[in-house]
This record gives sequence, C-alpha cells and structure tokens, in this order.
Amino acid sequence: MHSGMVYSGKIYETEGANPKGVHEAFEVRLLTPLIPGSVRVFTEAIAVGGEQEKYIFQYLNPGNLSATQSFLTIPPTAGKLRFEAYLGVIASQDFIFAGEETTEDAILGYSLFSTIVDDSSNRLGSAGAQDSAPAFGPVITTPEELEDRWLINSQGTFLQLTFAIKVNQVEIARGLVSDFRLSPARALAIASETAPVRAADLIVIGPIVSTPIDRPLTADDEISVNGETLGALTVKLTSPEFSEK
Repeated sequence: MHSGMVYSGKIYETEGANPKGVHEAFEVRLLTPLIPGSVRVFTEAIAVGGEQEKYIFQYLNPGNLSATQSFLTIPPTAGKLRFEAYLGVIASQDFIFAGEETTEDAILGYSLFSTIVDDSSNRLGSAGAQDSAPAFGPVITTPEELEDRWLINSQGTFLQLTFAIKVNQVEIARGLVSDFRLSPARALAIASETAPVRAADLIVIGPIVSTPIDRPLTADDEISVNGETLGALTVKLTSPEFSEK
C-alpha cells in the first residue's frame, strides 16, 4: 500500500519521500485518503430561543468508510434510499476550545463525503439512517489549491464549489457548497467545544446536494458526486445476495 498525489489527471506514486512511479488514473484503485480517528457529521441547525441558530452533529463509525469505486451493500431492512453528498474537512492538528481564528489555520484539506440515507420512518433522524454505506474520497485537496474559490461574508469564509450528482451517468441534482451556512472553520470550532479535535479527524458538512425523494435508489444503481477541484466520488449499490457471492 503506497501513498501519492494527483496532478493533471495522473497518479504520482510515492513510498515515504521516495518517488515510485507515474500511473494513469484508470490504472489505480484508490483507497480512502486516510483513516480518520473520528467522523463528525453536521447536518442541520436548531433555533435556541431568540439566539442565533446552533449547529449540531452526530458521530459515524470511521471504520466503516468506503473509498471511491466501492460496492456498497443495501441492508435487507432498508426502506426508501437517497444519496447525500457532503463536504469533508480534515483537521491538521489537535485542538480543543478553539475559536474560528484558530481553526481556519488547522485544516489539512478538503474532500468529498457521501452517505446512503434510509428515509424509512423508524430510522430517519438517527445515525442509523446513515451509517450503513458512508464513502470518503477520492483524494484530499489542500487549502492552497482552493485559493481562488473562497467567499467571505459576515457568517464566515465559504468555499464556492458546485457539487453535481449523477445516477447511472445521468445528472439529476446539483448544489453549491457556499449555500450551506456553516463554514468549515466554524464547524471545527463547534466540534472542539466539548471534546478534542485530533489531527486527521474528519468533519463533514451538509448535505450540499442529494438525490430527489421521488427517485429512490435501488440495487445496481451507480451514483457519483463530482465536486469542482475535489474530484469525483463514485459508489455502486448491491443487494445482500450479491455481496455474499
């Protein structure tokens, strides 16, 4: 298992500090960019009295993350399924009780994150609605690579990136990262309010875009999200019978 970097559509393989080779993208199967110590998912804001909205998060299992081009098994008990696409933010250092002025400089990079959400009534709103098939990748894009993509306003600093979802090669939805009102720096600051954020922790913000409720997903669907500058994260759904073969 080697590491590497992506440049101009090619994979530059390395082993430690030593170059190993150059590959075309189609020749390489990528793993997740890293194995995070924890995954915190910010999905909504709640109103607290007359004060400003308060964002909440839940944890997902970091040991269950799949890479791009993975086959994801639909649970036998699943109801109506949707694909949701998120912005992944990777912490570069340890911190706790940090303000946004600190967390802005504590971001290693950005990536794509997705979940298959079970909209059945007994799971909606819980971690169990999302934890069967999360995916993360394809690579980590550094803040320096996104210097011309920032929007600064009174609510913070936001990435101006478009996410587009395709199902079986047909685009069916798109959204803007900057439309989600929680900035990466603020999300990391909130995450550190009650427990330490560690280097390589993954903070997830969204959903930025999702498949329509009236187009539930089924086995054999191939779903991808393409994020400007971030690459494409693609998964294919399978039935439990297929995964056992």
